[in-house]
Amino acid sequence: MIICFEGPSAIGKTTLCQSLQQEYNIIPEANVLFKRSSNETPFQYIDYQCKRYQLAKQQTPSILDGDIFQPLWYNWTFQEPISADYYIRAIEENRIQFPDIYFLFYTDLQELIKRKENDANRQRRNFTKHLALIHSQQQYFNFLKEHTSIPVIFIEYTSVKDTKDHLLQHLSTFTPSPKNDLADLKTISLWLRP
Repeated sequence: MIICFEGPSAIGKTTLCQSLQQEYNIIPEANVLFKRSSNETPFQYIDYQCKRYQLAKQQTPSILDGDIFQPLWYNWTFQEPISADYYIRAIEENRIQFPDIYFLFYTDLQELIKRKENDANRQRRNFTKHLALIHSQQQYFNFLKEHTSIPVIFIEYTSVKDTKDHLLQHLSTFTPSPKNDLADLKTISLWLRP
């Protein structure tokens, strides 16, 4: 089973992953796994996401710290070109699939700012810019939940312990069901296009 954690910057995804590393194979976000350069092609980042998916597949159960399809909703938020066609080819080539389940964490804005200020371990460049993602990210995952075969669970991220308990409760009763990744991605890409 492949699980994906997503939510705003500073919400605590990585901290939650660390608390689960005894039970799950944790796949860090692309910026942690791969050395990035300023002369990357637009599709290099998607290739990194495909590699993250392959790492998750090698040893399950796995948790992806951050969405492997993130460029879709990130680019949509900032009105940049959406790379759905490249993802479609990657699915057809069996290089990537949607996770078996997404957990989207949320909390209020003041709490996020407080968590960011109290986290001395991470710089969180572009934090203010990334706050603009919150609304569109929630819209995107609501769409997935309502219009695709991709399971999405929304969890309010309170404390690490309570959020972990809530998450494990969901996972204890969850059984992955068949998805149609290609059809779902085509549905998503039609919705994202203006």
